Amino acid sequence: MSNTTATVITLDTLITVPDAYFPDAVWNLAAVVWGWPLNIFILYAGLGPRVKGRFKYAIIGMTACQLYGTVGETLLYTLYFVFQQTKTPITVLQCSVVRRVLQVTVNPPTMSILVSSIHPKT
Repeated sequence: MSNTTATVITLDTLITVPDAYFPDAVWNLAAVVWGWPLNIFILYAGLGPRVKGRFKYAIIGMTACQLYGTVGETLLYTLYFVFQQTKTPITVLQCSVVRRVLQVTVNPPTMSILVSSIHPKT
């Protein structure tokens, strides 16, 4: 049996974002920022008069979900980037709450809109 001591990490444990995360934060943020203009353009086009029928609501719904995800991911990576650059200690709860909210709220609406848009009319 080894003599190692386990570190107990709770939701109140203060941590700092490691310096090694900087390149990841830059790449992730650079990848997410492209979604802003594209999703805004598609949402604007979907709200316009040229798109009609059942595809209109699928385009609006899916684009709104994707824009929500883009805004959330931008917020997440920006927060991590700022915390890393300023060496601000944060709790484990603060570090994970935005990611958890995004995971719970982005995927179900996107999948339900996809399923309802491909389901045949009855």
